[in-house]
Formats: sequence, C-alpha cells, structure tokens
Amino acid sequence: MIENLADTLFALMPQPAFWMTPVTNEGGEITDFEYRYCNLEFYEYTRITPEQIIGKYVSCSPVISNQESRKKLIGELLNVYTTGKKTIARINNPDLNRYYSYTRNKVSGGVLTVLQDRTEEHLLIQQMEEQKRFMDNLLRYSSNGITVGEAVRDEQGQVVDVRTITVNDAALKLTGISKDIYLSKTGGEIDPGFLQSSYYKKCLHTLDTGEAFITQYNLLPTNRWLEVTVSRMDENRLIHNFTDITSIKNAQLAMERSSAQLEDIINRTQSGIFTLEPVCNERSEVIDFRFDVVNKALAAYVNQDPEALKGELASKYFTSYLTNGLFDIYKASFEKKRPNRFDFHYKSEGIDAWLDIQCTHFDGGLLVTFTDYTPIKQLQFQIEQKVEELDRSNKNLEQFAYAASHDMKEPIRKIHFFSDRLKVRLAEKMDGEDFRMFEKLERASKRMSTLIDDLLAYSHVAEGVIEVEQIDLKKKMQLVLEDLELELQEKHAIINVGALPIVKGNRRQFQQLFQNLISNAIKYSKAGQKPIVNINAQIVIGGKVKSDLPLNESGKAYHLLEVRDNGIGFNQEDAERIFNVFTRLHGKAEYSGTGVGLSIVKKVVENHSGYIWAESTPGEGSTFKILLPTEDE
Repeated sequence: MIENLADTLFALMPQPAFWMTPVTNEGGEITDFEYRYCNLEFYEYTRITPEQIIGKYVSCSPVISNQESRKKLIGELLNVYTTGKKTIARINNPDLNRYYSYTRNKVSGGVLTVLQDRTEEHLLIQQMEEQKRFMDNLLRYSSNGITVGEAVRDEQGQVVDVRTITVNDAALKLTGISKDIYLSKTGGEIDPGFLQSSYYKKCLHTLDTGEAFITQYNLLPTNRWLEVTVSRMDENRLIHNFTDITSIKNAQLAMERSSAQLEDIINRTQSGIFTLEPVCNERSEVIDFRFDVVNKALAAYVNQDPEALKGELASKYFTSYLTNGLFDIYKASFEKKRPNRFDFHYKSEGIDAWLDIQCTHFDGGLLVTFTDYTPIKQLQFQIEQKVEELDRSNKNLEQFAYAASHDMKEPIRKIHFFSDRLKVRLAEKMDGEDFRMFEKLERASKRMSTLIDDLLAYSHVAEGVIEVEQIDLKKKMQLVLEDLELELQEKHAIINVGALPIVKGNRRQFQQLFQNLISNAIKYSKAGQKPIVNINAQIVIGGKVKSDLPLNESGKAYHLLEVRDNGIGFNQEDAERIFNVFTRLHGKAEYSGTGVGLSIVKKVVENHSGYIWAESTPGEGSTFKILLPTEDE
C-alpha cells in the first residue's frame, strides 16, 4: 500500500522527479547511486525511456556525460543520504540543453530529487544581463519594463487615476500593450480592475509618503504576471520598474494546486500523517506540542475531523502521550533534530494500537507518520504462541527419542547375548540353514544397536552447544583419522588434509561432524578404486559462495570448509534430502548405514550458526561445503 501511495504521489507531481538508492562495495562503503524510480514528467523532460535509465548508476548516467559532473553528483547524493540535509541548487545541463533548479531530500532509504525547469527564466536573466551590458540609455536598453506614471487629479486635487507619460520598449514587450494605448489611456482605462486593486492603493501611499514597495500584479488584459517595484519621483509622479514573472507565477500556482491535491491525497491515505509545533514555557522548555497539519487517519482515532485538531494541543486529545514515553521521544527528536523510527504500543483513551512511527524534524516543527499494524501484531502473538507450543512439542519428542533409544539398548544387548549363547549350545544340533538364521538375527540386532547409538548421538546433538571452547580443526581431524585408521587401511583410502582454522565450538560435536563426513566418503567409494578425500578451508564472504544466505548474513566473513571425494556421487536433486533423518539413497544390501549420519552433521553445523550444502554428479564424486562464522563475526 505504501509503495502504491508513493507511485501515486510521484505520478501527480507536475515536476520531473527521480529517486535513487545507494550502491555499496564489499566493504559496505557507498560508491555510487542507482536510478530506481522516475515519474512520467522526468521521462518527458529528458526525452529518455525507463529502459535507458532505470537500474543505471550515476557513474554511467545517460543524462550526464561529463565524468567530473557525475562524480560531483555522487558526492552531493552521498552528502544528502548520510546527513539527511536537504540540498537546493541550480544547474545548467548541457546534455539536456536545459537549466533547472533542484531539491534533494533523503526519502525511504534513498534520495529523492525534484526538478524545476528554469530554462526560460535563465534565458530571460541572460537576456537581461546582456541588455544591461550594452545599454546606452536606461529606457532604451533596459530589460526591465520601466514606466513613469503621473497622477490624474480631480478639481479638489484628489488623485483619481494614473496616466503613463513615459514607457520603454521592454515595458511594451513585457505587458503586451502597444505604445499608443499606454500613452493615450489611464491605468483604469487600460485595466478595469486597476483602481480597485491593492496595487493602486499602495501607489497612492507611496505618492503620499515616498515609501517604495515591491508587489506582484496580474495585468488582466494580457494575463501577464508582473513583479513591480514602485518608487516616487516627485509629488506627482511614480517610477514603475517591473519584470514578467508569468512563468514563475504559473509554476507557483501549479505548485499550490499540487499542494492542495497532495493534501487531499494525504487525507485519503490509511497511514497517519501530521505535523507538530512545539509549545514552550517561560524557560523555553518544550512542554507539549500543537497540531498543525492533520490527516483523517489520525483524527479518526479520536472521532474528529482533521480541522478540529489543527491548532489544538496534542495532550487535549491524547492525554497519556505526556506520560507514556511518546512525548519524550517527540521532544528528543525535535531538540536533537534527528529522525527517529520506532514501534510503539499506544493503550489509552480507548485506543489499543501497535504503531510503526517515524518522526522527522523540519524547520520549526516535527513531521510524524505512522502505520497501524495492530492486526499483524496480533497475528505475530498467535504465531509466537504456536512456535512456543511447537518448541515444547519438539523437546518432548527429542526427550522421548532419547529415552526410548536409551531404554532399547539393554533389550537389544540381551537379544544379541542370548542368541549367541543359544547358537553355541545348539551348535551340534543345527544344520546350515539354522546357522544362517542365527547370522541374520545377529546382523539385525547389530543394525538395531547401531541405529539406537545413532539416534542417541542425534539426540545429544539436537540439544545444541552447551560447552564452547577453542578447537584446532587440524588437530581434531588427525584424531578422527586415528579413530578410523582400520577402516581407512581396509579401503586403502588416501586422506589429504590442508590448512584448517581454529574455531569456537563443541569439541565432541566437531568430532562427530568429521567422523561422519569421512566415513560417508569412504563408504560410498567406487568399487576397485582407492577412495581419495581432500579437505581444505579458506576465508570467504558468505554471499559470494552461497547466494541464498539471508541478507544480513551475506556480507559476513566465514570459514569455508570443503570435503571433496571421488566416490559414486548422487543426483543434485537429492542434495537437500540427504540431510534428512533416516534418508538413504541406496539399499542396505548395497551400502550399510542408518541414514542418521548426515543429519548429525547438519545439526552440528546449525548449532554453530553455520550452513552446509552438498554438490555432486553421479560417478564423479561429491563435495560437502560448510560455512562457519569467523571469530570476528
């Protein structure tokens, strides 16, 4: 909804506008800015298409070809983005052949730039300056319209009108009135509204007092807006010096219309928007705030129209805000002139709402916007309750698995023990089939015992990391290889171990991790080929080796451990499934095992805030990759 509102606001703006967001390097430094949004007026103004600019960086901007100008623009955007201070300036853009003023503000994680075309004004100013440099005569060459008006008096000597006695060419041009009309008619005859205007009354005052004035006047016959400076020449004559500000005035009126439209839009938005002005005591201490601009979303909380709140103290309608901490936040943001965004639970005056509030200082006041996310918060509470219930259920299941596995060890041991004794006692009476049945019984009891051991190991790992210490993974790997010495010799396996880091973790769990990974590589080796396992480590930036890391983790440094073998491999589509408990890609007749080993490996990695994934091709071996946080992270 906020994005749609922003699109609507931009679309209604009569001025060209674009919004850019910062681009950072690997070190998190802002090096550039990206064009993210431009309104229709911008495309019409620059005569480019969205495809030419959206997603482009300032360093290769299609509307600025000069590299120094690009660098200057990046520096200015960086200043606005980092300081939050608004920038207003003018510039001549030779690529667009236009002159414009612009305003930059930090908005929603980027910088919003609004352009105001000043080309006509700039050309007019240039024309005025050129005329001044070459003028021989003030009246003949002035770029300003200059007239001298003489008072028309009645029989009692009262001024009843003004007649022009001198007019320069610029005045004729700026007003669009011919010289004959200028000199033959009075001001009231040329412009019927002149004698009733405030402009005429000010002229009378200057004629009486000699006090000069500056004003803006709409010359209705030609619909020109003039900015006029009036000064007294003598007791009967006034000098009128004026310029045509029609384009500027029309732009101003358009802005005022846009402002009215914006106010209407703000009133229609579902988010609360209002401004506050400080109220101070005799010691200049802020003791309250007074509403200035208020939209309907805020007024609805107290069942009022926005107009009813304007000019009123905030404490009149929201009494508790003075004591529940909200006033203190507003006051600090106003006095320190720092923007602040925070969540607030307002529960008073019949209101029970969770609000996302943002307040920003501006000259003499505070702009506050808020979004009511009470339904989402209520849903969050429900989810948290369900998560707690699920956590309790999982813990109960883990405890049950541990207890059940532990209680089953003794019966399985007895089955194995008594079947062995029974086989010895009946050996002379049994034939070959009887012996095969006993062997099957022994193998089944051994598999069950192994499965129970693996379940117990998984249950221990599932409890998380309890004891943490510094672990030299190189030394830990050597201990694992010593434990697996017989198995490695039987398979004639070659294990190459590169440099491994020192990490913080649980010693026992890393023993289980390496033992399961090495055993897995040896178990799924190719028939008739020596197993070769290469183990290496390096420091990497997480997001560069694993693209699906969470955004807040992708820029962090990690130890990347790789365990690569030359075994039978597997289809990559099974790369996630192999870490599930009891998952086996091959039958027991082909390869022994319980399907718990890789589940233990994954749980150990997760216990140490890491990530694990596998890459493989059938017949070409497998690589298990592990990311473990560095100590700095």
